[in-house]
Amino acid sequence: MFRRRGPELARSVETLVPELMNAASSPLEHTSRGALHALRTLARHHLLSVTDALLSMTTPPAEHVGRALGEVLASDSELGQNLLRHLLETMVNSQLFDEKPDSRVRGGVVRSPAHAPHSATCALTEVMKRGPKELIEGNNYCIEMMNAYID
Repeated sequence: MFRRRGPELARSVETLVPELMNAASSPLEHTSRGALHALRTLARHHLLSVTDALLSMTTPPAEHVGRALGEVLASDSELGQNLLRHLLETMVNSQLFDEKPDSRVRGGVVRSPAHAPHSATCALTEVMKRGPKELIEGNNYCIEMMNAYID
């Protein structure tokens, strides 16, 4: 269904991804494998939306979300490079901290890690742990973005 109707499902990605991840957490291997295959097929049409939906889930990612990122999406020859690029750009281009007024100190602020770069960092960790080494090794874009993030 996703292969044929994938382009039509753009508006439904935010609701489909959590449902697929719920099925992927099933103890039944064929159910889990089927959900991850459906996720990969959906990602071939809407990679950025699928990735963002995965990043909006819990941080650090649950086991099945880490598996989806590292073993399924990053390992796909069509998706891996673009997934890596999106994660790195999210890390580099997002505001690192959320600032809220501190009621205990006049004019003070409390800084907490922003969700987007924190989730992207956790997702990148999963990709590096579980994904193919060739995705990272020799990837000049990846090295440049990591250097920009560190600077």
